[in-house]
This record gives sequence, structure tokens and C-alpha cells, in this order.
Amino acid sequence: MNQAFGANRSSFNPAMRKNTIKFHKNIQSIILSCQSFELFSINNLNSKDFIYVDPPYLISDAYYNVGAKNAELRWEQKDDLKLFDFLNKINDKQIPFAMSNFIHHKGKTNEKLIEWINDMKLNTYDINSDYSHCIANINKNDNPTLEVVVTNYKKE
Repeated sequence: MNQAFGANRSSFNPAMRKNTIKFHKNIQSIILSCQSFELFSINNLNSKDFIYVDPPYLISDAYYNVGAKNAELRWEQKDDLKLFDFLNKINDKQIPFAMSNFIHHKGKTNEKLIEWINDMKLNTYDINSDYSHCIANINKNDNPTLEVVVTNYKKE
């Protein structure tokens, strides 16, 4: 669940509460991990497991790309490439994975992402998102954003 926040965008209402409780009940047998992929061990995983990664989007104007004063906090091309290597190892073990990311955003294209998707013969599914409410989306004349989910399996 991804709840919007900020002025005029957040509303935790009774319906959201009900959905949150239902979601919580449905994930009781799921183990969630929130850590860097560089620290995550896949040694004990198999094809019945599932990995979802939501990395910083390289071509976005988010803080971790443009505002971080500490270079170690910035997400750069080299980080994308390391993540792709990690996902290749997951793919080699036939563990299903999904990753969300931008292909196009504000006139930029993530060429290395496209290259990796094509080289690995991965699947992409468009996410129909409207970013017009985001404060970072100031210029309404930008080229359209294409956000996708990338998987190593076909959607049923």
C-alpha cells in the first residue's frame, strides 16, 4: 500500500482503514525485508519466493538524485547497473522478481534500463500513473512519463 501524503493529498479515511486491516491480514505469512539489495542474501531463496524492488528512479528529480549533498546517498547509473546484476543473479536462480522504474520521465530516457530489459528478455507492464499532483512535477509541458513494472515472468 502506498499512501499519498502532504497538503490536500492525504486522507486516511474509514475505507482506507478497512483496506489496511484487510491487507494486513493477507500478508501474515509473508516475510518483508527493507534493506539495500547489496546486503540482501538470496542463498536460501528458491522459485517459490518472490522479490519486489522499488529502487530510486535514476531519471527522476528526486532528492536522492539531485538534492543529496552526500555523494554516497545519490543514486547514480553505477547503482542501477549493480541492481541489474543483482536481479540477474535472482533470474539465474529462477526466482520471480518485479521492479518498478521510469523508462521515460521529463524528457529523459533510461537507456541502460531499456538495454537491460531487452538483453534479458524481460517483460514490462505500464503503470498508468498521474504525477500532475506532485510538487516535483512543476512543468506541465514535459514529455509524458512512462513508469513500468519489469518482471522475469509473464503475467497470467
